[in-house]
Amino acid sequence: MAKELEVYISTDDLGRAAIIQRSDRMLQIYVNWLWNEKSRLQLNVDPSMPRGWAEYHGNSIDLYELTKPEGLFDRIEDARLAVQSLPGFSGANLVTGR
Repeated sequence: MAKELEVYISTDDLGRAAIIQRSDRMLQIYVNWLWNEKSRLQLNVDPSMPRGWAEYHGNSIDLYELTKPEGLFDRIEDARLAVQSLPGFSGANLVTGR
């Protein structure tokens, strides 16, 4: 089962990047974004759907079924560097984790 190790919020507060440890102990990064109204209209997203991760009230691990992972890492240090290199996450704030 996957385990959430660290969660970062982008500097504009719209993105959420989580470092997840898989059952084989390898690490992956999952990124979720909040949808603004313009994006929702352009992509024809049902307005009754949650705007994104901030309105999701289920198990946070379920969020990772909604997106593809970024990279595969065997060291937490490498995953942390990768988060900071993602667009919008340079200087991101760690909100949960070790």
